[in-house]
Amino acid sequence: MTKVLTRIVTVLLACIMLTACAPKDLESLMNQSDNKKQLDEQIEQLMSNPTYKNMFKDIKWEAKGNDLTYAYYYAQEFSEDQLAQIKSNLEAQGDSLKTTVESLKKQIEDSVGIRPDSITYVYYDSADKEIAKLSY
Repeated sequence: MTKVLTRIVTVLLACIMLTACAPKDLESLMNQSDNKKQLDEQIEQLMSNPTYKNMFKDIKWEAKGNDLTYAYYYAQEFSEDQLAQIKSNLEAQGDSLKTTVESLKKQIEDSVGIRPDSITYVYYDSADKEIAKLSY
């Protein structure tokens, strides 16, 4: 999961560094067509990797103001017990991701002068029902 996060944020940072004008917020930056295209292409590349392709049916991103959200949609159907275990595992990873996310926020801020107010990861089951939501 950390590798996925790092790859996506790396593309975000590349978009930020290549932007000629200073955007007022991350939403403005990420919705510029070249930046949006690059991030979408990176997600497509991740989804072509058999590990991610078998695990997720889709990965989406959204920027609103200075809030970034990444949504992960599992491909497999799970029982209620499995969903509870997945939720527990994701929430347990939350603390370890906190340091990584804070570092990424700083990298974004150093690159473009805009610090994300939050980065949120939302996980959905195959029926698009929310399993867990982690915000930093």
